[in-house]
Amino acid sequence: MRPIAEQTILVTGSSDGHGKRVARELAARGATVLVHGRDRRKTEAAAEEIGSDRVLVADLASLDAVRRLADEIDELDTLVNNAGVIVPERRESADGYELTFAVNYLSHFLLTQLLLPKLREPGRIVNVSSIGQAPLDFDDLMLKRDYNAYLAYAHSKLAQVMFTIELAERLDGRDITVNALHPATLMNTKMVTGGGVRPRSSVEEGVEATLRLVAAPDLDGVTGRFFDGTRESAADGQAYDADARRRLWEVSERLTGTVNSRWIVDGMNVIGSRPTGWWRDRRAAMRELVAALRGLGEPVTVVFDGEPFDLSDEVVDVRFASRRARGAADDEIVVLVAEEAEPSRVVTSDVELAERVRALGAEVVGAGAFRARLEGW
Repeated sequence: MRPIAEQTILVTGSSDGHGKRVARELAARGATVLVHGRDRRKTEAAAEEIGSDRVLVADLASLDAVRRLADEIDELDTLVNNAGVIVPERRESADGYELTFAVNYLSHFLLTQLLLPKLREPGRIVNVSSIGQAPLDFDDLMLKRDYNAYLAYAHSKLAQVMFTIELAERLDGRDITVNALHPATLMNTKMVTGGGVRPRSSVEEGVEATLRLVAAPDLDGVTGRFFDGTRESAADGQAYDADARRRLWEVSERLTGTVNSRWIVDGMNVIGSRPTGWWRDRRAAMRELVAALRGLGEPVTVVFDGEPFDLSDEVVDVRFASRRARGAADDEIVVLVAEEAEPSRVVTSDVELAERVRALGAEVVGAGAFRARLEGW
């Protein structure tokens, strides 16, 4: 990781409480801190107290506001997804989603996706969650049947952890870690005391735990973990259910409108990442990959090295790049990314290719992480 004094760090919900204390400590260590809040006057006052001149105002209950927030950021080293709410009675966000789920989880899912191309490496993402977790009911994610304020909060906090683990797998090949934590139990913040609950810990305890995930050198390379304070811990069991995590990711893409981008797959890189490789029957392996991609149910193009053969498909866009030209497949993928109207998702574990397509705004998913999405791979 870079020294904190060389980093630009966004802390959502840093106009008050735990987030404000975290931002203040990071600024004191020399970081360029982006102070975020919902109310301009309050956020500007907090930024002045923190010692930052970077003020970002956005209501995370609106996904359009989240998109505008991401547009205001050019480059980032660390993202701390901290903002959160507890809502006594069921309310809906500007987009029609249950408010707690929308603010605590969906807004940060979208914000993270939008900022990933702007995140410098090595980078860190810290999701401020809670040990208060409850399994998600995918048939009633918005709690329309039986709303309970604590259950809504616990759902949103488990969703953050599930997102953390899934994102860590999908970032295979990038020097970016993502971890979640329960900073401390019932800190003496306005969110706790305002709900008539007696605090059980101080904000300082939570700040110490959060700063460790942001700044501790011994956590370089540690990713996809959940921490209770400063100790690694176990989350609710649903967080370790790969199918549930994948389902939540797909639902989140649909709800936030981030599902339309095309997959562009470095075919031989994905095949070569399998334990069996492709050396026994190259063409058979290529046919197997195309068949697996067909079941993905999303727009996908796969680019192979080598001479073309009969591998056309009605669902999967299959391309061939001549083996005679070194790096021809990589060049073809770069051209495809440049031609896409929306940012693409490129599947490769080739470091040089990954750097080229990221420069064009593409998201890169490692071959191993992508294979986990494909049945039988």
